[in-house]
Amino acid sequence: MALTPGTRLGPYEVVAQIGVGGMGEVYRATDTKLKRQVAIKVLPQSLATDAERLARFQREAEVLASLNHPNIAHIYGLEDADGTKALVMELVEGPTLDDRIAQGAIPVDEALPIAKQIAEALEAAHEQGIIHRDLKPANIKVRADGTVKVLDFGLAKAMEPPGTMSPSVSQAPTITTPAMMTGVGMILGTAAYMSPEQARGRAVDKRADIWAFGAVLFEMLTGQRAFGGDDVSEVLSRVLQREPEWTTLPSGLSPTLIVYLKRCLHRDLKQRIGDIHDVRLALEGAFETAAPQTATQAAPAPASKLPWAVAAGLAVLLVVASGALWRATQPTAAAATTRVSITVPANRPVSLEGYPKRSLAISPDGTQVVYVSTNLDAPANRPGGPGQLQLRSLASLAVRDLPGTTGANQPFFSPDGQWVAFFTSTGELKKISLAGGDPVTLAQKINGSGVSFGVWTEDNNIILGKNSVSGLLRVSAEGGEPTDLTTFDAGDELAHTFPTLVPSSRAVLFTVRTTGNAHRIESVMPDSGTRSVVLENARVPVVLSSGHLLFQRDETVLIAPFDATRLSVTGPAVPLIDRIRSDSLVSPYPAAELAVSRNGTLAYLPAADTAGALDLVGRNGAFQRLGPPPNNFARPRVSPDGRAIAYMVANGQDSEVYLYDVLRGSTTKVTQDSRDDGFAWHPDGRSLAISSTRKDAAGIFLKSLGGGERLLVPLPAGVSSIRNFSWAPDGTQLAYTVQTALQHDIWVLTMSETPTSQAFLKSAASEHSPTFSPDGRWLAYVSDESGRTEVYVQKYPQGERLAVSIDGGVDPVWRRDGKELYFQGQVDGVPKMIAVTVTPDGASLRLAKPVPLFGLRVTGPTGVVEQYARGGNGGAGYDVLPDGRFVMNRRPDPTGTREIVVVQNFFEELKRLVPTK
Repeated sequence: MALTPGTRLGPYEVVAQIGVGGMGEVYRATDTKLKRQVAIKVLPQSLATDAERLARFQREAEVLASLNHPNIAHIYGLEDADGTKALVMELVEGPTLDDRIAQGAIPVDEALPIAKQIAEALEAAHEQGIIHRDLKPANIKVRADGTVKVLDFGLAKAMEPPGTMSPSVSQAPTITTPAMMTGVGMILGTAAYMSPEQARGRAVDKRADIWAFGAVLFEMLTGQRAFGGDDVSEVLSRVLQREPEWTTLPSGLSPTLIVYLKRCLHRDLKQRIGDIHDVRLALEGAFETAAPQTATQAAPAPASKLPWAVAAGLAVLLVVASGALWRATQPTAAAATTRVSITVPANRPVSLEGYPKRSLAISPDGTQVVYVSTNLDAPANRPGGPGQLQLRSLASLAVRDLPGTTGANQPFFSPDGQWVAFFTSTGELKKISLAGGDPVTLAQKINGSGVSFGVWTEDNNIILGKNSVSGLLRVSAEGGEPTDLTTFDAGDELAHTFPTLVPSSRAVLFTVRTTGNAHRIESVMPDSGTRSVVLENARVPVVLSSGHLLFQRDETVLIAPFDATRLSVTGPAVPLIDRIRSDSLVSPYPAAELAVSRNGTLAYLPAADTAGALDLVGRNGAFQRLGPPPNNFARPRVSPDGRAIAYMVANGQDSEVYLYDVLRGSTTKVTQDSRDDGFAWHPDGRSLAISSTRKDAAGIFLKSLGGGERLLVPLPAGVSSIRNFSWAPDGTQLAYTVQTALQHDIWVLTMSETPTSQAFLKSAASEHSPTFSPDGRWLAYVSDESGRTEVYVQKYPQGERLAVSIDGGVDPVWRRDGKELYFQGQVDGVPKMIAVTVTPDGASLRLAKPVPLFGLRVTGPTGVVEQYARGGNGGAGYDVLPDGRFVMNRRPDPTGTREIVVVQNFFEELKRLVPTK
């Protein structure tokens, strides 16, 4: 039956129809109890009235509901209201894979990660004895963050009449042959993805899913169906008799993967791959090894005139000698590339706090890994910062702390592997001997604005890059004053970061960050200072001794052949298939967490799901999920009337503004194809001020929600970003943060026919995060003038200033009535939301003692520790509703990861992926 918007099915209120298919009609609905968006699938009438089939469906749905996998859309339950049977499921936003393929073949580097997630979903279901039976691109969705969700898992089987087997048939034309008809004569799938045994109406097992997977993968890679045709009979004929057009597969596809793909689509069940687990391993490159060469060597006949023992002995010697001679003249078989996962103790994960950074390093000989660990058992006893260095030998299970390294970050090895250098959170560059002893200080206050990695040269110098303030610096590994290695050559340069050495050369490659968050890789000769551009639109270089350059473009890690003599890339770049962690929520220019040894061992932190959820949180910390579905949320802002929430979604190097209607549960995209750094609601609630970088302009825009926008002020030269907006209550002035290469300052824009801007707070300290009080008489902000970030309020436009926080704080937000001011800080080392009561006192304010409300680390619905995001100088990661509740972004705890992956003989894999000749 068709449902209209507003129809109630139990606690679910229908919003709109979003799909129609053989399995029923699908609607978006609001769960009025849990305040979340769901998908409601109304079951076909024939099923809803068949008691036996409905009971069977109930049993099957219970099994399907037990599936708990990030790549499978979840089933929440069954609802029966006024005779309407409905299945309640997770609402998955984003296009289907069918929509994506309609745009053309998917590049290999994009298709394989999607295929791997589909395989992981099938693997999890098959382990529970559940077969999809209707896998096709239309049943697969790809979210904006790249997460794949497989829909309708097992529903084909659940909807069958008992004792029948309903093969999947076409979405479009109805199949009327007896073998293809179900008990209700409806269409349950797509003929193009049916296995031969399904097409013949025979019993199927998980190998039918493997066939469908192969058909889906083929279509992703070629943009064409493996078994096409103008009608169902032609399609089924091709399924039963013809091979796909294998010559249409992309030329760069691994030969091993082609073999596995062909085995997925083998008509003989005994010859088809029997477990999707094997396909998933192939997609991960587990079988990409060179086949050892073999030969048969005939033994010489024994001499008949010699005694048999002597003859036998000579025969043995001849066999051994001839075998040795054969081995000496044959090419050596390539060593196999192997992947090993190292699990670190649960209470000592690898730290992911701070940026830009790398948390791990590997010794030049590839035998030892050093990483920054977080001690979760002693959060209050880390005066130097969140981490301590731990050393793990790959030849044993031994793990040991490096003494005196509390607060360490950015570790890297000396060329001989005997020392580890690192930076401290208090500003020093240090080194420590692995043979023992205390750390040695090499330089003081070298990373006041954030060091982005260092490298130790063969001539015993250390070269390091900074996130801002200067170019590359050089300091002796024996200690001394740092000197400039590079300086800014152009007005748009903001930082020189991530230096790397070029083997067999004195050259250094590094990243140049420019305005608009653009990057390029350059080289510099330390002796002469001569610079040249190596690669545009690229960053974070790592030069490998195999003759390759590893670098990042956005968040993708790429590998290209590299000429170390000419300092140039000599061929096309290929994406690294391994999913490596790189948190765009932590940094606007994240670095992949990896390290490569001189002899070809790769160590990295595997990618993790960083998608967050928006929550409504009470003063006691109790929270409930607020739609929309999980995403890379940032900086939620509540509209003046409290009926809508604007927020940003980070997607690679882009970040765009969305609008969520709290009452209707709908989501609208506000900006398109831009990188937005900050925004604020205008007091009229009908427009937003947005700091944005577009293809044709950059600056502060006033965006009307009804359509149209205008540029208020362009991005000034030398300014990397504008953030932290706050309107005065009368809408005449807009306060914001300006970030330059040197610091953060607070400016105010005055609205007029031609808006004007001027500095409000500009000093040697960094001031940011301005927010007007509801009456417009005070401005709260954050400053580090005391040596740590604290929250202050100042009379506006000038006058008295008061300290709000006592022991550090960020992200000030006023309550709507101005009677409280909130910020985020720490209590005994634990992150907390903190409130300060504000009372007018004549022309001044009386501020009460800060009171902690609730912790920022919580246990999520799945039992995993998660964290409410902090905004820092990028803007508060929360806002306050008119009723006093908080809107907060809850996401996986960034404190650390508990896995390190080590890839041995990594260079052998590179020879296959990216030949250098």
